[in-house]
Amino acid sequence: MTHHKNFSTIRGLVLAKSAAVLQDDSGIPYRYFDAANWRVQLYGNYEKPYGSFAWLEQPDLRKAYATLPTKP
Repeated sequence: MTHHKNFSTIRGLVLAKSAAVLQDDSGIPYRYFDAANWRVQLYGNYEKPYGSFAWLEQPDLRKAYATLPTKP
């Protein structure tokens, strides 16, 4: 899980070497996608993760969905 600090190396490599990243809440947290380096496109609606994934809720991502343009 790239949310954990133990996965900072792989998270850093993905962010440094990837041309594009497609993911859900269990991927790299939104806060790591620096707007200077990434063109973020949000799709759908942000819903709180459920069940055993509830701890992955991202308030900053929820705010982005409320303020940035999204696609269906």
